[in-house]
Amino acid sequence: MSASEKDEAVTEDATVEQVHAAEPEHPDPVPGTEPDPAEAGSAAELREQIEETRSELGDTVEALSHKLDVKARAKEGIDERKQQAKDGVQHAKEVVSETATKAQAAIGDAAASVQSKASTAASDAQESAAQVASGAQDTAGAATASAQARAQQAGQAVEEHKVPVTTIAAVAGVLMLVVLWRRSR
Repeated sequence: MSASEKDEAVTEDATVEQVHAAEPEHPDPVPGTEPDPAEAGSAAELREQIEETRSELGDTVEALSHKLDVKARAKEGIDERKQQAKDGVQHAKEVVSETATKAQAAIGDAAASVQSKASTAASDAQESAAQVASGAQDTAGAATASAQARAQQAGQAVEEHKVPVTTIAAVAGVLMLVVLWRRSR
């Protein structure tokens, strides 16, 4: 504290003491004497004003004391910032928790969607496989019938034309190859 600040503080303290010292003491009225009603009213008003002034002065002194108490004000500031930090941390926790909940819900929805799509794809694949197998059986049956018909035709042709046995064996081999080839498809 500089010398001028000390002088001001002393002057303020002296001013407060001077105000208290300058106030007249109000002696109790002497018994048997009645005060003048006009003076009693003004004295009561003065007392009321003095009391009000004392109250205001007390508030002012208290405010100045608080302003000059740097340590207490710094502590209040620190406490306030601590509370703000706590509030910020709490808010961050709430945001993280809310985000995690939303993420879990989104993951659950995505998993259900993937599972549904996988089930549908598996069902479609089974249907396609059944259709392909049915088609393959139909084709194999048709190929077998066709091969049998050709074999019969070849047999009739052999009887009619007396084709050599090697030709018949060659035709039968080709027919067997065709049947096997169609079955493998």
